[in-house]
Amino acid sequence: MGLGFNIRTRIRNIGAFKRTVEKLAAESGYHAEHDESATRVSFCKLGDLFLNYQYEGKENSVWYFWWD
Repeated sequence: MGLGFNIRTRIRNIGAFKRTVEKLAAESGYHAEHDESATRVSFCKLGDLFLNYQYEGKENSVWYFWWD
């Protein structure tokens, strides 16, 4: 069974975003991993949340974030 929906927003500081996700995951006993285009939060063997991001230009260092 799966649940799907899409949220899009902009992020100005990708480093702060990653640190916040790590902190919140650790506080709840979960694990967060990052690569160049996504963050994965693991809740259990079958429960992962993927947070995707992509750099979209130099003005104000804007990153676009989406969750599918």
